Parts: sequence; structure tokens; C-alpha cells
Amino acid sequence: MLRMIAVLIFYASGTVLGLMLPAMACCFYIVNDIFRPLDFARRVLDFPSVHLVTVVLVFSVFLRRTPKRWNTISTALLVITLWIFVCGMFSPLREFAMDEAWKYAKILLPLLLIGCVLTTRWSQDVFVAALAYSVGLWSAQAGLHGLLSGEPQTGMSIPRGQMTERNDFMVGCVTAIPLMLYVATHYMGLLRLPVRLGTKLLAGLSVVAIVFSGSRGAVVGFGVMTLYYVFRTGRASRRLVGVSALLLLVTFLLPEFLIERMETIDANVAEQSEASAQLRLEAMAAGVRMAVDNPVLGVGSSCFVFVVPRYGIEAQREPHSIWIKAAAEYGFPMLLFFLLVLGYLLRRLGHRRIMAKEAGDRATENLAIALACSMVGFAASASFTNTFLSEYFWAIAAVAGAFLADPESMGSGWARSWSAGAGAGAARGVVPAAPPVAVTTTGLGERHPG
Repeated sequence: MLRMIAVLIFYASGTVLGLMLPAMACCFYIVNDIFRPLDFARRVLDFPSVHLVTVVLVFSVFLRRTPKRWNTISTALLVITLWIFVCGMFSPLREFAMDEAWKYAKILLPLLLIGCVLTTRWSQDVFVAALAYSVGLWSAQAGLHGLLSGEPQTGMSIPRGQMTERNDFMVGCVTAIPLMLYVATHYMGLLRLPVRLGTKLLAGLSVVAIVFSGSRGAVVGFGVMTLYYVFRTGRASRRLVGVSALLLLVTFLLPEFLIERMETIDANVAEQSEASAQLRLEAMAAGVRMAVDNPVLGVGSSCFVFVVPRYGIEAQREPHSIWIKAAAEYGFPMLLFFLLVLGYLLRRLGHRRIMAKEAGDRATENLAIALACSMVGFAASASFTNTFLSEYFWAIAAVAGAFLADPESMGSGWARSWSAGAGAGAARGVVPAAPPVAVTTTGLGERHPG
């Protein structure tokens, strides 16, 4: 009952705030799409939540006089949307592929609008928090269940979204952890201490969820993301020693089922037979041949499972690799384009981090680090899943594109949002810049007047 009351309050307040503030409309949309409030409340209602949040978003973006900025990721999302339609038109399963193309267009085009609207640092910080909590609450709940039961939680997921399957959910969990840590370090709004401590608790329980999920892809992705952070943020030797010592300690504490899961998969277990190494390798090999046979346009959105039997696979199986699936369904141009976008974002975020570090701006530096780590975590952990056009990844890419499009934005958007006059400016879509002050930083990256 309490969850249902909270959900009703969410939709009522989200509608009002979304109509007033474009940034709130963006958060309202993404929380409904990823967090799935009705499912979190364990209620099945005939409530058109998708239509509501979409109408609020479109109204707030187009009918309110707010600054908008087209950026590189906006162009990338438009190109990808057009390309999946082109691939669908020439697919051997044209009608089905076009239906799936429309489904993905409904995911990507709102993110395009969102990326154009997040023109202030305050709006970017708020949207990052919405992304972090949308997955963090679910993953913390799963981690808590794992701790209390002491058994693997193979059924963890977010119902009815793109994360209904455990491995896809764990990809989102890995990707959300850096965002949660950023919010836990730099949130400066009301109830600062409880929010920061609560967010750190969510991040810790999310790591626990990765352990109890038994997802090998998530474990690998989390490890790669950690190493990326160590080697890309300076003082690599000292941090590597610390991380190595921590991993050595964690290794002795890992539950036996996770160690066994990382070593091999028992193909005799019915629920894991499809995921056995041999079957995955066969599906991957078939996917490579499919991509070679259709190198430019692929076979169309979500058509892999229907075409793969032509390549000697008896059942409809997925390749369990976003790279192979991207090449097979959309051709090598799409795969190359995705890699270029990922490389562009990581390179630009690296440059932005260095600029912020030289300026002594820890908030901007840590936001660049968090976004980059999230993308690396996605690329590594999603290498073992099938959701190539992930709404969560492209939402992070959208806010990263907006963040990079304004190189003059410095400091914490949270701090500025609560300064005098920020409320009126935010209502117009403009947040006033913080007055120049000398700052000192702590190890946590907090900013204090010098």
C-alpha cells in the first residue's frame, strides 16, 4: 500500500513539475520508462503511464520557451533511427522488422529531445540522479534479498522493460553504479547528508546484487570498469595496489556459487542449458556468418532469432553478444558507427576531465569520470547480452552529449540550483552561474568556500 501511495504521488507531482520544468519532464519520462513505478509497487493497473509521460515531455519541450541545443549525440541518435528503418525496409522479414524499427524509434527519439533540452548543469545533474535511482532502487532491493537469503538471485530483473532478463538487468546495474557514486559525492540539495548516505548504501547493495546474480558478464564488466577508472584517473600505480589488495580480500569472501559460475556452466541444468558455452559459440559463429552474408544492411531489427536456423542452429537462439547482433541485424556500418560514437564520447569526456582537473573543479571532473566509467561498464558487460539498442546506455549518451556541448559549464549544478534566484531561473530553463569563489576540495570532491 505504501508503495502504491508513493507511486500515485510520483505521477501527480511528476506531471505538475514536468509541465513547469523541462528538466523535470525529462526525469519524469526516463524514470517511468526504466524504473517502471507501477511494477515496483507490485500493482497491475490499466493506466496509460507511457502516454502521460510522453505528452508531458513533448509539451514541456516544444511549448515552453526554454533553451535547446543540438549536439553530436542528437545527430547520432537521428542517424541510428533512420538506419534501423532502412535496414527494416530491405529485411527478409520486412513487416516484422519495420514494426520493431518503430518500437526502437519510440525509444531513441525521446532521448534525442532530452539531450537537446539538458542545456544547464543543474538539469544534467538532476537527470543523472534520475538514471542512477531508476536502476539503483531495483538493484539494491535484489542485493538485500541476496544478503538475507545467502543464495543466488537468478530471478532479479525490472519487469516489462528492457531489463526483464537477469543479464540485461545486471548490465544496467553495473552502468548505474558510477552515476550513484557521483550523486552520493556531489549532491548539495535538501537533506544532503541522508541523501548522500542513502545513495552510497544503494551503490554498495548494487555491488552485492552483482555478486548474488551469478552473472559472469556483470562481474567482468564491473572489473573492466574498475580497471578503466584506475588507469584513466591518474595515480594508477597507487590505486592499482589498493584495488589489487581489495580484490584479493573479496576473492576469499566470494560465495562458492559465484566462483563455480565463473568457472563453468552445468549444461545439464535445464534453465542454463541454452546458455552453455558450446551453444553460445555455435550461435555466435552463425551470427558472424549472417553478418558476412548481409554486410551492409543486416537482416533487420530483432530478426536474428528467425534467420539463425538457416545457418544450422536448430532452435531460435540469440548470439549473446551485442557486437555480433549489431553486425548481423544492422550491418557492419552500424557496428562501426556505434564504436565511433563510443570512442568519441570517451575521448571527449577524457579531455573534459583533464580541463576540469586543471581548473580545480572536482564536480565536473567526477561527472566526466562517472559518465565514461558507465559507458565502459556497459560496453564490457553488455558484450555477453543481446540488447544492442539499450535505452539506458543511450540515455547516458544523451546527457553526456549535452554535458560536452557546453564546455563553459563548471562546478556543481546541485550547488547552483539551491542558490538564491535559482528557482526562478530553473523555471525558465536557465540556472544562474555560481559567483566566483575560491574553493578547496576534500578527498570526496566536495566544494567549500575558501
